[in-house]
Amino acid sequence: MSDSMKKLIDLFLSRHRFAFAGVSSNPKDFSRVLYKEFVNRNYDIIPVSPRSFEIDGIKTVASVKDIESKPDAVLIMTSPEITDRIVKDCAKTGIDLVWMYRGAGKGAVSESAVRFCRENN
Repeated sequence: MSDSMKKLIDLFLSRHRFAFAGVSSNPKDFSRVLYKEFVNRNYDIIPVSPRSFEIDGIKTVASVKDIESKPDAVLIMTSPEITDRIVKDCAKTGIDLVWMYRGAGKGAVSESAVRFCRENN
C-alpha cells in the first residue's frame, strides 16, 4: 500500500460520522458485519439503502441526499453503476470524502465515478 493511500484511509477513519451506502438488510451479509464493527468502534454510522429497514433500531435512509445533518464522509458498498449516482449526490450535498469499497473484483469502484471524484475534488 502506498503512503498516499494510507493517508487517505487514515483521513477517512478519522471522520467518526459517516454514511454507509449499500448496507444490506441481511444480517449475515459482509456489509452488516462491517457496519457492526464500525459501530463497536464508536463510529456514528448512517445506514443508506433504497429499501427501508432497521439495523439495531436505526432506520436506513434511501439516499445520502436524505440525510438531515450532513455526514463527514460516505463509505460505498454498492454496484459500480449505483456508485456513479452516489458520488454525484455526495457532490450535490457537499460531502467531499468517499470510499468506494473494493473487496474481490471491482467492488463499488466505477471508472466514471473515480473520474467524477477527481474532477470535483
